[in-house]
Amino acid sequence: MDLEVIRMKLKKGTVYDNYIALCKDLGIVCKTGKSKQLQMEELKRVCNYEKIGHKIHITEVKASVEPKVDKRGKSDGSRNNNSKYAFELDEVFKDYLSNIDSHKKHFKSKRVLLKELNIINLVNYEWEINRHKAALVHNKLFETVSSFYPLIEAKTMKILGDTINSSFDRLKNLGAVEGYLGYVLSKRIADDEDEKNYTEVNDGIGCRVATLEEEELINKHRSAIAKEDFSLLKAKGAIPANINTEHAEQYVMSRDVLRKNLYSKLYRKVPCELSCDKVFQGYMFRSLTDMPVESADNSLVELKAKVRATVYNGVREKYGKDIALSFCLDILMADEVTIELVKKNHEVDEENYLAKFGARDEILDEIDALLPTPNRKNKSIGVASEEYMEYKRELQEAEAARLKAEMKAQEEMQRNLEILSKKMEEYKQKRQKNAAV
Repeated sequence: MDLEVIRMKLKKGTVYDNYIALCKDLGIVCKTGKSKQLQMEELKRVCNYEKIGHKIHITEVKASVEPKVDKRGKSDGSRNNNSKYAFELDEVFKDYLSNIDSHKKHFKSKRVLLKELNIINLVNYEWEINRHKAALVHNKLFETVSSFYPLIEAKTMKILGDTINSSFDRLKNLGAVEGYLGYVLSKRIADDEDEKNYTEVNDGIGCRVATLEEEELINKHRSAIAKEDFSLLKAKGAIPANINTEHAEQYVMSRDVLRKNLYSKLYRKVPCELSCDKVFQGYMFRSLTDMPVESADNSLVELKAKVRATVYNGVREKYGKDIALSFCLDILMADEVTIELVKKNHEVDEENYLAKFGARDEILDEIDALLPTPNRKNKSIGVASEEYMEYKRELQEAEAARLKAEMKAQEEMQRNLEILSKKMEEYKQKRQKNAAV
């Protein structure tokens, strides 16, 4: 969360009915457990507050954001020295900052920034989904794992997104960079008054940070979409009945894929209301120093590999080895150093590993030749080839056949239940008759 933006929203004397009301007014995500405690601790850097039952009374708004105090231990093995990512990603980020123009503002989404740090591939999401779906035609292995691609992609980006946010905050505190994390507006700019707030970043495309009013509008739409998605899922029985609608946004934002789908809808909905072409969550920043990196080029390669391997570990713990191997290393820019590190960490059998990936890559290379070529400049899908359309028709026919078989099975089950119910009723009547006799 951007504490400077929150500080500007806060007013001395405001009393919030509860934690959820506080989060809604400040436009921050509701959390639970330890995350909630840490979030409220962070809030003390911009204000003082008192808790009266569930109510939260803002007693003071500070003149500026106070520096973050690291209260964790510094001894060997302590959390501060045992961070999964801190040193590795900070060093990679410092190297990046020392090689960009320090006289201009830079606007980047998390995904683009991670791509420029050479941590991930900038994959086209729809393209990858179509690619793996098409592979179903050739190889049944993908039937069980292709549906996991959105989960893997969302989990990978969630881990990396949280990591790059922390690194950004640490480097701001060190004075290596200044900037903002939040909503960014982008549009093609012209030489008139309306576009003077935009900073040109590339070939007539301008970007600027959203104002507080625009952030409020975006967050309002976000809440509405979350509630709508929540209601649909609850109607389908996909959400436990004991979770109330008032926690809809908190629930959706805590689920990787649901959160990704929410933002996808949000970014399609709000640009027309804000008179821009695109809205995204990202960074506006400027490098403040040509800070030398402590590591040589070969060390940077190793540092990036460690970050990727650690992210892979997180995905592997949640979804298992086979699925993580199938997709996580597609999303990460997995070079030979990363793959060797993954093999070493998990004692992956090299022969089986290469056999699995060799067969898969051969299939996907064949499919790439048939799929429409994506336009990498605007990330759109090109005109589909006849071969790919044939694949798509086969997939649709297979899906239709599956649904038909499923419906037939349900009808058969319903008939059996009716027959059973009828027999039970006859048996009950027979027992009552015998009892009467």
